Amino acid sequence: MRAALIQWALPVFAAAIPLVPGLDVAAETLADALAAAYTSNPTLVAERARLRATDEGVPQALSGYRPTLEANGTLGKSVQDSDLAFGGVGGGSETL
Repeated sequence: MRAALIQWALPVFAAAIPLVPGLDVAAETLADALAAAYTSNPTLVAERARLRATDEGVPQALSGYRPTLEANGTLGKSVQDSDLAFGGVGGGSETL
């Protein structure tokens, strides 16, 4: 008896749904439904935020294995007086 009622009632209710005022029925594809769930489901939004936080830590964790660059150098100035270099008084070059 219950199966007969379901077999009779289901088509009647399905046919009556478009007649209900204020009830918007729209067909959407599976891709549209997944996109809507992806952007509006609070659980998915929270998990995406957690994943982004984890992704931010990856470059920091890998930074210890990347090459580093070090540089050393010196800076000085050397002055040479041409008069001194060619036998003038005091003789040669001078470094500051």
